[in-house]
Amino acid sequence: MQKETKREASSINLIASENYPSRAVLEALSAPVTGGGEGYPGHRFYGGKRHVDEIELLCRRRALEAFRLDPNDWGVNVQPLSGALANVYVYSALMEVGDKVMGLEVAHGGHHSHGYKTAHQDVYKVVNRFESIQYHTEPATGMIDYDMLARRAFESKPKIIVAGSSSYSRTIDWTRLRAVADESSSILLADMSHIAGLVAADVIPSPFESSHIVTTTSLKTLRGPRAAMIFYRQEYGSRINEMVHPGFQSGANHRTITALAVALLQAKIPTFRAYQQRVLRNAQVLARTLIQLGHPILTGGTDTHLMVLDLRGGAVDAALLEQVLETIGVTCNRCVVPGDASGERPCGLRIGTAAMTTRGFDTAEFAYVGEVVHQAIELTSKINRDEGAGRVGNESLNTINHLGGKEHHALLRLRCQVTDLLKRFELVQAEEEETMPEQDEPKVRCRSAAEAFA
Repeated sequence: MQKETKREASSINLIASENYPSRAVLEALSAPVTGGGEGYPGHRFYGGKRHVDEIELLCRRRALEAFRLDPNDWGVNVQPLSGALANVYVYSALMEVGDKVMGLEVAHGGHHSHGYKTAHQDVYKVVNRFESIQYHTEPATGMIDYDMLARRAFESKPKIIVAGSSSYSRTIDWTRLRAVADESSSILLADMSHIAGLVAADVIPSPFESSHIVTTTSLKTLRGPRAAMIFYRQEYGSRINEMVHPGFQSGANHRTITALAVALLQAKIPTFRAYQQRVLRNAQVLARTLIQLGHPILTGGTDTHLMVLDLRGGAVDAALLEQVLETIGVTCNRCVVPGDASGERPCGLRIGTAAMTTRGFDTAEFAYVGEVVHQAIELTSKINRDEGAGRVGNESLNTINHLGGKEHHALLRLRCQVTDLLKRFELVQAEEEETMPEQDEPKVRCRSAAEAFA
């Protein structure tokens, strides 16, 4: 634990799917809410759960409020243990064996839980039961090819169209996708796991008006615990809830639900929207800096918190670049892009701004981060040219140990730059004192888990 805390404190975290929960959320994760509790509030199979029921009901209410949803139209299940499982529960609740699900192909920005398969393997095992159809981005722009999507949906009539992404950096045209879903008699499932915080803050378009179902995790831009939610229009509620429990899960993790309730309350803090605006502004600055330094970004930029470096030119190995960056204290992850033949040696590097914005980075710091990434790319290119990649082991530390001379000193210099920059930024920033009023209640403090339930 101490080693991991030290690593996080001494690293610039650019992993797009990660963030730092608030102190109040972390406190809630250690709350004494440890017992079992199969079922739903008012219908448990254990005694002594009246306060657990209160927490889960409060979490549901806060979830609907965070996304400005009318409880007459929408419901939410807060028990799923992960986003991928939440998607499985929706598929299983609303589709029969042999039905079709249509999602964005992984190399084009989608997530494997949207029905990922290759020519030789059903990577996502759910597609053993359901037929998977994939749509793609346009080769010239990197944007979703909505015309191709519409044609494919009309021809194949999928039961569910999944709209969402893991490494697609542009906002999605939810209205257009709903029109496609209506024309093909499909259910539109929006997976907003990456952008939930941005949607809650109302800084990017919301999927709710157009979608039938919305799934999300809470640990990314929402700054919550590792949890998930399924929002559903009321007509789908009974089938989805029955599939979560007892269909797949037994007891829920009520400690996590407690922490989720805290995060959803904090999403109503007046400065939460300002934080999400900084996330977007920082992403724009980082993308612009990298492009100006000669490094192409898929789609030419970003509308969200993430971007993907396009390394298909061949001068830089994405896997080695990931290692070099980790060695100097910058964490991110390689990812597949259109045309990649291997997930182990892909040509993309995914970068996000949410985590370091939480730690206090602003535009000046992200412009500097862009310069550091640029220097790491230049160094990786030189290592590739010198055929040093074959001498680098799986552990990132070996990048330093197996290099000598100028490369060794360059890595140490970059590491020192990162260390100096991080001296001014705490691992978790101080929390805001007050939230917006909950309905007609007075303002409530939310600097701790206890205050979130006061």
